[in-house]
Amino acid sequence: MGGGRVKLTPDHKRPHAVDAEADPRNAEQWQALCGRHQVMKKNYWDNLTGKINAYAVIQAAAEPEKRRVFLFLVEFFGYIMDRKGVIRRRERP
Repeated sequence: MGGGRVKLTPDHKRPHAVDAEADPRNAEQWQALCGRHQVMKKNYWDNLTGKINAYAVIQAAAEPEKRRVFLFLVEFFGYIMDRKGVIRRRERP
């Protein structure tokens, strides 16, 4: 359809960030991706489970985004952070 040439690169279906013990000699654990899709994937997806690798996404985020995620998780798990940066359990009414 596109009519051009594409260089394919080897890619782990299950990223090392998800499974460092994946056997690199097992052909079932590899796929071919073009360079563009290899960069886009960036270990954000585990192709075997179809789940997002949230840890890798947050690692790649800029500092302000990491801070927003951190503050969201603090609140989500029932904690608060005071003006001095001390985190404590939120009091229940």
